[in-house]
Amino acid sequence: MLDESTAQVNHPKLSFCKQVTNRSASICAGSGGEIRHISFMPPSQAPTIMDVAKAAGVSFSTVSLALRYPLRVRPQTLQKVQDAAAALGYERNPSASSLASRGWQASQGTRASSIAYVTGGPSSGDPFSGRLRVECDRMGYGLEIVHLEQVAERGLLGRNLHARGCVGVVFGPVQKTQMVDDVNWSAFSLVRCNNDTAHLDVHRVESDVFEATWRVTSEAIRRGSRRIGLSLFRHERGFDDDVRRLGAFRTALEETAGVHAKSGPVFSHQGKWEQSRFLKWFKKNPVDALVCFGVSEYYWLLEEGVRVPEDVSIVALNNAGDADNLVVTGCREDYEQIVLAAFRKCEQFIRSREKGFSAPAQVLNLPCLWNEGITLPWK
Repeated sequence: MLDESTAQVNHPKLSFCKQVTNRSASICAGSGGEIRHISFMPPSQAPTIMDVAKAAGVSFSTVSLALRYPLRVRPQTLQKVQDAAAALGYERNPSASSLASRGWQASQGTRASSIAYVTGGPSSGDPFSGRLRVECDRMGYGLEIVHLEQVAERGLLGRNLHARGCVGVVFGPVQKTQMVDDVNWSAFSLVRCNNDTAHLDVHRVESDVFEATWRVTSEAIRRGSRRIGLSLFRHERGFDDDVRRLGAFRTALEETAGVHAKSGPVFSHQGKWEQSRFLKWFKKNPVDALVCFGVSEYYWLLEEGVRVPEDVSIVALNNAGDADNLVVTGCREDYEQIVLAAFRKCEQFIRSREKGFSAPAQVLNLPCLWNEGITLPWK
């Protein structure tokens, strides 16, 4: 039988529910059934996600993120949210959350979103893919790794990526730029890390090569070097980075005019590393310090019997302080910050629906890291 004393229907908006319950009770009573507990909680009294946010002292979005993706929030914050939800008796509605998520994605054009990381080919020393995967996982994106040299029909790549839900592309190193030109990128939000694909007119995040060159040259001057040379790598295609490095080198020398020559000797690798030609140039141009594009020149000089730093000091623009080059003083690129900034830029463009090539492209320059080795002592 229906025990009316246990039925709690005390909200005016639930009169219809009460009628339905009475009708159901009659049916049950007629069939020998029994209803013992009927309890309705008015909608206005049910705890909401806003109640949880207020009780936990955090924002609505933080509560939503903590309940859906607990690994994305700090443990302390997660515990506060979980404690507040338990105290209030709040239970997340997965169906409603799913609908809300799909609604946001549909409005932003992201669907079941993924981001593609595009490079020329696989590399064991790739500096960007690992951190990019971490950020994609943290923010709920899938990650597609694409090596262009392994794609049989690059003309179909754009369509295939789009069909798999890819909405953004982050470019890593691509040496053969023709491979990039073969693909239609107009459906994606585009960002590139560094300046390895100079002709691709998209937003990029890169190391500040002017600042790095000026810094290492100035540091050589500050430590007592008076005749400083530059070993510069000239890329096959016109990279503005090459011009900026040369300009920064000369600027640093001119700022201390009278201390040494305004323009030190400059060697240029023409599109490839030229060890023998570099060594001939070095013998003809005696310097007491050498600003190098990378660390290769350091090892070449050691092979020739040149004592570093006794005979010549070395300071590098790149790769100093990498795992195999801890002894070399100079700069190295902050790859972690570059790919983090590139991911954030890409996500920003995804949300604002900015797709395809950009005119003019935005450039975000980040400072390099400094490594104090043994190749640039005080004189």
